[in-house]
Amino acid sequence: MLNELIEKCKERFGSYEKLAWELELTPSVISDWRAKRRKPNTVQVMQMAEYAGFDQYQTLCLVMEEIDKNNAELWKKWRPYGDSNPGYRRERAMS
Repeated sequence: MLNELIEKCKERFGSYEKLAWELELTPSVISDWRAKRRKPNTVQVMQMAEYAGFDQYQTLCLVMEEIDKNNAELWKKWRPYGDSNPGYRRERAMS
């Protein structure tokens, strides 16, 4: 998912260098993400999702599930499945 996101952003901006400039990074960081040597943070993932025209929260969960192996199950659980507010059925504390 991360590489797909990066490629969509590259299509929008025309090159990895321009994408890096938009994210205020060096092009080598984008290259490291593609090669899985480094990982983007959540803000960078959401910025790229916005640039690509993807749902930001859904994309964040999918990318983090892919790159954060220690917490993949948690990201999978948090991933929305078409419900814009998955927690709205939870019981609320009454004061």
